[in-house]
Amino acid sequence: MKRCTSAQAACADAIDRLGRDIFVVSPLGIGAGNQYLNGFARQAKEGRINLSVLTALALQVPEVTGGMKARLLNPIFQRVYRRYTTFTYIDECLEAKKNGTPMPDYLKFYSFYFFPGFSTAAPDAQLDYTPINFRDVNEALRMRGANVVAMKAAYRHGRFNCGTNTDIMTRTIRDVKSAGGVVMLIETDDMPYCHGDGDIPEAMIDYVIESKEPLYSMPHQPLSVVEHAIGSYAAELIPDGATLQIGIGQMADAVGFWLKRLGRTGINGVSEMISPAFMYLIKNGVITRRNEKGALVTGSFVVGSEELFRYVDDNPDFYLTSVHDTNNLDVIAKLPLFHAVNSTLQMDLFTQCASEGLIKGSRFMQYTGMGGQFEFQESAMKSPGGKSILCLRSAYRNEKGVPEKSNIVPLLSNVIGVPRNKMDYIVTEYGWRRVGFATISDRAKAAIELADSAFQKELLASARTLGIVDASYTVPEACRNNTYSELVRKFGAVSAANVYPLGLGIALEAYATEAERSLIRAGRDGAGMLMKAKLLWRLRRERDWASAAWRASFAQLGEILSA
Repeated sequence: MKRCTSAQAACADAIDRLGRDIFVVSPLGIGAGNQYLNGFARQAKEGRINLSVLTALALQVPEVTGGMKARLLNPIFQRVYRRYTTFTYIDECLEAKKNGTPMPDYLKFYSFYFFPGFSTAAPDAQLDYTPINFRDVNEALRMRGANVVAMKAAYRHGRFNCGTNTDIMTRTIRDVKSAGGVVMLIETDDMPYCHGDGDIPEAMIDYVIESKEPLYSMPHQPLSVVEHAIGSYAAELIPDGATLQIGIGQMADAVGFWLKRLGRTGINGVSEMISPAFMYLIKNGVITRRNEKGALVTGSFVVGSEELFRYVDDNPDFYLTSVHDTNNLDVIAKLPLFHAVNSTLQMDLFTQCASEGLIKGSRFMQYTGMGGQFEFQESAMKSPGGKSILCLRSAYRNEKGVPEKSNIVPLLSNVIGVPRNKMDYIVTEYGWRRVGFATISDRAKAAIELADSAFQKELLASARTLGIVDASYTVPEACRNNTYSELVRKFGAVSAANVYPLGLGIALEAYATEAERSLIRAGRDGAGMLMKAKLLWRLRRERDWASAAWRASFAQLGEILSA
């Protein structure tokens, strides 16, 4: 093991050992070894190596588009993440799209899960997107000849640990070393030491650099009446004593909140991802049941907030293992009451779902990826008493909640992530239906009854044209008021009081000015539009003043220098 003073020096040494053809594997999300990736990218840009990179969820500085939220949050995000090292190739792709210049082509970038919206900002990047189920990534890497592992790691108790990313990385380290490759670690002070199978033998390690860079924290998104409605209906389906898999984002936050609100308990967590929702459920007495290893939650990687990273650090309540265990049908089939809760983007009248891509105009857009969704979808149905639950917003809505486009369509013209014969429970903001083992007609009726009423007439007409409902079928009276106003009536009060039930995820206020802090508090506390407008005006005045002060300072500096 060689300790180096810089990533660039370690990369140069690795190239001397391996030659011109470098294929780097870096963990998804938090554990990505971006300093090393940037070091190799610099060498590739100068024509010294042929570089390929495979990673996933390559994290970017968040950017909100349009409206008051963008004006408030984007400047704060720039301050929050200024010490975080991004993968410069991603930055260059985004910059190229913004400037209308060609995409960088000095390396091959393979991803099996995109950061949401990346392909919208850089459409050509999806040409090398690689659709793989999470559990199959190691096989793909062996086939392609990966020869470098570059990742962040923890160092505790005299040993290195995979930290947030045990997932595919323990097996990748073994495979790369067996093939004569190198393992390059970034010993990161803030990286949590995670109990489980993530320790890395020193004999496997070739290069180490040290870093005091903070880990990337994911901001939480606000929950509207739509997410609260979906969360409440999904939580209804999950009993006391269940084994739970959930992801991250608004749906996971909403399900976590409603499990607590419904008083569920005796639950154990088994999930590829450990997100802030699991911490919330432990702290609120929902997850209380330990498995045979004494853990409350078993997972393969961690994504979330600084609070979550501190919480899992050296905490035996969490057990991190390989994705080959967490996403294993044979393992899950033996777990009692396994409930998998995931999200999808579109569904058709046959109840087949598209979970990773969108059609924008006539163009396909790779929005995220499948990850382990299909594996959990299939496995949960094999668990005694288990359920696979897919959550879907029935419609795309504008800021006022008006439905503009249905996410339930007659027939998908999209990449199918979950085929109809692997569907079980579907939840929208208007309720849930079990479609597992249902007839074609019952599936079509379920889809129509879970749709927004603005689109039910059109969907029913399409179903009749397709010949998948009988002529006598009409939408039940109880489903004819599937409207946003009805959602507000049912969930408006609880939604307004719980916009961020799990918190903001990042300490925005610590990086905000006084006017910005006032607006953040107003959004978190569900203030009205008039109050927000007044605070936005105050923020504009504050920033105008700051901008004028900076201009004056630079002008004064110019006068001094020219004197």
